[in-house]
Amino acid sequence: MRRASDDLAIVDDSFLYGYDEFNVGAAFQSAAAVSIAYSLMSRCGLEADDRFEHEDFLSIFDFNTPEAAAELGTAVSRINGEVLRQIEVTIKNYEREKLAERSHSHDRADLHQERGLPDSRSDAE
Repeated sequence: MRRASDDLAIVDDSFLYGYDEFNVGAAFQSAAAVSIAYSLMSRCGLEADDRFEHEDFLSIFDFNTPEAAAELGTAVSRINGEVLRQIEVTIKNYEREKLAERSHSHDRADLHQERGLPDSRSDAE
């Protein structure tokens, strides 16, 4: 189990050094939120560059040591993976429903005999 002192240790020698636990957490949430939003929008084909300003990413620059950047990157990667898996499940379920609707609407069992195609066998029998 992680302790608060472990969380504060990742910011040693970073721009966050000297922040209390609350402010480190707030900076982490801000940096993670913008990173997650940007990367998910990009992965989903949305124009992420049009929706963010340079200032939106300033909190990320505070995580300027390998340890702090790795901690932030790991959290962002994990959350992105969870969200993308949920999007995948949702899309697959939607496609399955549409396929079922399509196959049901094209079901040939409801054709009337008199409107069916003529028999293709020859009359020579």
